[in-house]
Amino acid sequence: MAQAFKYCPLCATSLVVKLFDGNEKNACPACDFVQWDNPLPVVAIIVPHVSGGVVLIKRGMPPRLGFWALPAGFVDHGEGPFQAAVREAKEECGLDIKPVRLYGVYTPQGSNQILMVYLAKPVTQLPVPGSDALEAQVFPLDQLPADIAFPLHEEALHKWIKNCRRSQKRGRSAGRGKARAKR
Repeated sequence: MAQAFKYCPLCATSLVVKLFDGNEKNACPACDFVQWDNPLPVVAIIVPHVSGGVVLIKRGMPPRLGFWALPAGFVDHGEGPFQAAVREAKEECGLDIKPVRLYGVYTPQGSNQILMVYLAKPVTQLPVPGSDALEAQVFPLDQLPADIAFPLHEEALHKWIKNCRRSQKRGRSAGRGKARAKR
């Protein structure tokens, strides 16, 4: 259980540990405050480039400062994950994206977050680093940097690349089969 508060943020009484359905939570004995410590929603975006590559940013802020990552960030209050994906792509790499679909949902080990990875339509613009990115770049799919910041970003990228290659292979073999049938 995270120890974010020692005192109730509503009445300043010292918090105590109480059981709620078998789970320990910090709670106020004087009022109704309970520190639920629910996971924080985070979005990441796989942004394909028409050149055949994928957009990554070099992180300009901790954690993992200087490492490469998908454009990503926390969902703001009052914002949906889809809107957060659009905003983060604009903030981190200057791109106006159109998310196609939710690509995957992950729970990063050791953190209290839920990571939702979106797939965007391919873009034609080149990325430009935003205020919290040191660099923004298009990488060929077979030349991704070795220093990817987060294991789940790397996992989502490799899954997407594998699916892209599988689709290309099916498209080529299907095309060849049709050509042969016409002969």
